[in-house]
Amino acid sequence: MMVVKLTPIGVFAIAANASGTMTLEEFSRLQSYIIPFIIATLFLIFWIIPGLAAAVTPFSYREILRSARDVLTTGFVTGNLFITLPMLVENAKNLFKDHRSANDDTDNFVEVLVPTSFNFPNIGKLLTLLFVLFAGWYVGKNIALADYPGFAVLGLFTLFGGVDLALPFLLDQMKIPSDMYQLYVVTGVINGWFATLLAVMNLYAFTLVAACAATGLMTIRWSRIFRFAIITLVMFVAILLGTRILLFALASKEDISKRILMQSEIEEDAPKEDSEIVDSYEMIAGKNHLESIIGHGKLRIGYNRENLPFSYNNESSDLVGFDVELMHELCRDLGVEPEFIPWTYETLKIEFERNKFDIAIGGLIASPERMARVNFSVPYINITRAVVVEDYRRHEFKRWRTIDDEHLVRLGVVGELRTVNVKSDLPNTDIVSLDSYREFFTVNPKGVDALVISAEAGSAWTIVYPSYTVVVPEPYKKAHAGLVMPLGDSVFGNYVDDWLELKKTSGFIDRLYDKWILGKSSKNEKPRWSVMRNVLHWGEEQKE
Repeated sequence: MMVVKLTPIGVFAIAANASGTMTLEEFSRLQSYIIPFIIATLFLIFWIIPGLAAAVTPFSYREILRSARDVLTTGFVTGNLFITLPMLVENAKNLFKDHRSANDDTDNFVEVLVPTSFNFPNIGKLLTLLFVLFAGWYVGKNIALADYPGFAVLGLFTLFGGVDLALPFLLDQMKIPSDMYQLYVVTGVINGWFATLLAVMNLYAFTLVAACAATGLMTIRWSRIFRFAIITLVMFVAILLGTRILLFALASKEDISKRILMQSEIEEDAPKEDSEIVDSYEMIAGKNHLESIIGHGKLRIGYNRENLPFSYNNESSDLVGFDVELMHELCRDLGVEPEFIPWTYETLKIEFERNKFDIAIGGLIASPERMARVNFSVPYINITRAVVVEDYRRHEFKRWRTIDDEHLVRLGVVGELRTVNVKSDLPNTDIVSLDSYREFFTVNPKGVDALVISAEAGSAWTIVYPSYTVVVPEPYKKAHAGLVMPLGDSVFGNYVDDWLELKKTSGFIDRLYDKWILGKSSKNEKPRWSVMRNVLHWGEEQKE
């Protein structure tokens, strides 16, 4: 009783935490799981389970619901099935007594059945398996009907170890990204109450039916069962259609991180079409490279057309990305206009020699071979070599040596330099050169098993293609990416180096990292609602 009295305080704390941390956008994403789950639990609690129990026991539907009312309330408010066990035993005994069917056997069976059946997976836990189906739909990985029986049996046995162990395991078995489990954790505050409510009714009804069967009180009334089945079928169809209509009106499959990444913009309007390449570009007489750029009022920037997250076109066809926004900031500080000129890995060296641009971007990794031909700035981002694979295969790529020794995979690589480096490090592995990163994620005509890419770039690609994940095999291979400029005049290079250091110190580089690589919103988020600040106004006096 002391726990019951303290429960409202705990429930308020849980609800306050959820309301303060879950945004409306996050809740909108989960409607397609939360709504069917709640509807299914209520249908089972208030119709299916008590109706079936009433059809095979001497108790009526109303008697079962009435006797379970206070237990259901306690289970829902506390979200704890264990605390209801004494009440379940007492209420079941009272129901037999009120029906004049009580004896020593019924009391003994009730006292044994409740604590014993508590340890087995109940319907409340079994219903959480719906989350795996939702996760498959969410990432576009549909589970075939033929896999349902095996999935159900596997789910039943894994639930003996608890939901928190079963769901990640089942997601792996169904080849669904395991990080979807994080969404399940978010729903636990809401769905946990209804799952407990269902578990209470399931345990109570099972105890009544089992006790009646053991004491000879079980009576099967076929007319009641037939009527119950007809009504249940009609209700099920109506609920199914109603839920479908509701979800079509409310639910959305849109991924927030993907939306942020593909709809992100830069403060200045980026060009929607590539600027014309100017073959004749001469230095201003008597001026160094930096002074010539300022004199022309234009900075020529070489970029790769499809190099997410450094340079790419968003949904509005605007050129955006980590490096693109970095260049807009550089142009603002120089007081010049940006001119973006595309390059490819095959033509980058030639275009530098032909003086096509002043600076090149794209997360280019510094290497001795490249540094002999071009001038690299100080590193503005650290690069970690990684592979991107379908999520369910991530355990196959834990170590580079294992990948090379087993001869079981084909690795895709974009760019001549990276291809050479990977072949040098993994001589026994089949290395396949790809024209672009997107080729791997879409058609994959060369049958590549994994894509070698930086962990930073791979993180952005997996936001766009959520069924893939980034794996960083051991030992970790680090590199540095810098901005690339022509060899020769060092004045512009020195300016870029000092400018990058200033931007690191100011936190500008970190903000770009959060926005373009992690897919976090760049908008200033409002502080979470709290009683101290919003009701009691504590802390406002200090600000004043």
